[in-house]
Amino acid sequence: MRRLAAMALCLFLCGCGTSDDKVVGLDVRQLSPAEQEALRRSLSQALKEPDAAQFKWMPVLVGPSGRPTNYCGLISGRTSAGTPSGFRKFAAAIAQNSSGAFDHGVIQHVEGAPAIFEASAGIGDQSAAGTTAELCKSWGYVEFSEAR
Repeated sequence: MRRLAAMALCLFLCGCGTSDDKVVGLDVRQLSPAEQEALRRSLSQALKEPDAAQFKWMPVLVGPSGRPTNYCGLISGRTSAGTPSGFRKFAAAIAQNSSGAFDHGVIQHVEGAPAIFEASAGIGDQSAAGTTAELCKSWGYVEFSEAR
């Protein structure tokens, strides 16, 4: 079933956009548990409480090896008051190590303006409504019901 969903996603992505926007050499796969843990540690460093971070992972759209990959998923954390933020879409750049496993990345945008990030984190402008959703859509991440 997952293979069928991945193939459908590839066909959908290849049919979108202009001929200049075609996705070439795209591989769609789930992140391994080890990759999820490594990315959780890396991506949560900008949070006020990194250990409170919870993620729901999307299948990753893997491009050419050695280049950062645009990635979207869902993140939840705790505010300074200790209340959970709820899951929100995030856009990040993630990268692979020499063995091809994704092991580090940086969050660039988070949907809304959750007070879960350090002020110095440099997370993208959250006041612009739809910025994260638009980024994720342009990168091919549209079906967030697949996040696990």
